[in-house]
Amino acid sequence: GRGRPPPPLRPRPPPPAGRGPPPAPRHRGATSVILRLKGAHLFRVHDVAINVDALAMADAMLARETAASARKSGSIFGKHDA
Repeated sequence: GRGRPPPPLRPRPPPPAGRGPPPAPRHRGATSVILRLKGAHLFRVHDVAINVDALAMADAMLARETAASARKSGSIFGKHDA
C-alpha cells in the first residue's frame, strides 16, 4: 500500500518579540540577473525588492558594457552605426 499519510503541516512559529522575519537571501535575484543579461524584459517574481535591486545592478552592467563597446568602435550607437 501507500503506507501512512504524511503528518499535517504545522504553522511557522512567530518571530521573537521585536524582530521581523529574517531578510531574504540575496541569491534569489540571481536568476533574474541571468535572464536580464540574456535579454529578458518581463519578470514575474515573489520577492520584488530583491529582484528590483538585482535587476538595477544588471542594467548598470549592461549600460557599462554598451558604453565600453561604443568607445572601442568610435560610435555613439554601440557596435552598429545607425
